[in-house]
Amino acid sequence: MKRGPKHVWYDDSRAPVVVLTMPSKFDDAALTAALTAATRWLLEEVDAPFGFIADLQRPLAISPRQRKLVASAEAAYAHVDARFNAGQAFVVGSAISRGIVTALTWLSPPVYPYVVVSSIAEAFAWVEPQFDRFLAAHPHGRPT
Repeated sequence: MKRGPKHVWYDDSRAPVVVLTMPSKFDDAALTAALTAATRWLLEEVDAPFGFIADLQRPLAISPRQRKLVASAEAAYAHVDARFNAGQAFVVGSAISRGIVTALTWLSPPVYPYVVVSSIAEAFAWVEPQFDRFLAAHPHGRPT
């Protein structure tokens, strides 16, 4: 896995670990564009293990409709996440962002190992060794 989704919210400079950084404010259209890019990437391009960091320190809120958009997108690519997502760290900096993670994992339970941390450094400290262990055990992804 050499790159991530083609969208400004995603950074693949440390691939195979991809970082999603959500802005403080966004509307349904912006979220849909980011989710569409992720869905396209997962369904059409991902063919090897990857790690993922979701930086949720900035969002001020996420509406019920937006939570449903996320859950729907995740359902569409859950089979790819289950096979190739070595682990995901959710970076939260406040009660609001912790609530976002709680709501999202309740609506769409992760099919990969995950951790909730409070900094990007902690996220990389967990995801990178998690990825290395996963890759050693499942170089072609989890068996389907």
